[in-house]
Amino acid sequence: MASKPHDEFRDAIIERLNLLPGVTAWANDTGVFLKQLPDGTWVKVKKPFGTKGVPDILGWQEWHVSWPAVPGRKERSVLTIPRTIGIDVKMGNDQLSDAQRVFAKKLKAAGGIFITARCKGKEDFGRMTRFEQQWKEATE
Repeated sequence: MASKPHDEFRDAIIERLNLLPGVTAWANDTGVFLKQLPDGTWVKVKKPFGTKGVPDILGWQEWHVSWPAVPGRKERSVLTIPRTIGIDVKMGNDQLSDAQRVFAKKLKAAGGIFITARCKGKEDFGRMTRFEQQWKEATE
């Protein structure tokens, strides 16, 4: 089954994210599943599952928090916590749904990272400069 441009762009983002130190990301497929027919062909079956509004890509980024050493210790204390990542992939002029906007607002309010990664055309696949700029702004 041929992949759609949306899935190809999503997969390219996931591949790029997983190259970053301390980042783990994966596709969050919802709403459809593959079923094999008796003749051996595979078809997508739309059946509601998953939670509405949850992004196409989920993951975490290791976030290091440090504070001065306590009396009697020379080292600073460092705590590594996961910072949740949510990325919705949109093609062309597609917009976030109401449920996706609510999820994005909640994730950001909880200290997570949310990005709407937009692919306007073929030029976004190879360079991914638009996404990389969004990532930089979201994680600074």
